[in-house]
Amino acid sequence: SHLVTVEAEKDLQLTHLIQIIRDAIEAEYPASYLETLVHSLESLCLIKNLFATVDADTSRCIEALRNTYRTDLPLDPIAASLGYSTEYFIRMFKKKLGVSPHQYAISLRMSDAVRMLARGASLEEIAAVTGYTDGHSFANAFRRYYGISPGVYRKHYAGSV
Repeated sequence: SHLVTVEAEKDLQLTHLIQIIRDAIEAEYPASYLETLVHSLESLCLIKNLFATVDADTSRCIEALRNTYRTDLPLDPIAASLGYSTEYFIRMFKKKLGVSPHQYAISLRMSDAVRMLARGASLEEIAAVTGYTDGHSFANAFRRYYGISPGVYRKHYAGSV
């Protein structure tokens, strides 16, 4: 796969994440944090269909996850609706996109969360929209994904999203 040319300045979310990565590199953050940020960049590129070699089957899988990522719907019915066993669906998805369906769904949730944080939404509101049981479980998931709390993110970065 290769990336499609994108004018990052026109995509504030992409620009913002690239700036966070630059800042983290300059601040010499731990490698594990940088790795998490790079995975976030990769996920964002996947979400925005910036990879040029996505075939029709993969596109159907992505669309199915986009339609269900805010719910706790198990993969079984999603895979079955596409004509796959759950095991095959997971293997095929990971092989084609480099992330599991679960990781992809989390990246979609976190993408929504970042936009909502920038708009000033409460943690409870974000949790309700993104499929978490409450603000606390959302905050824990956000911290695991980005390595910082939603409050720190909002304070330092949300103004540029």
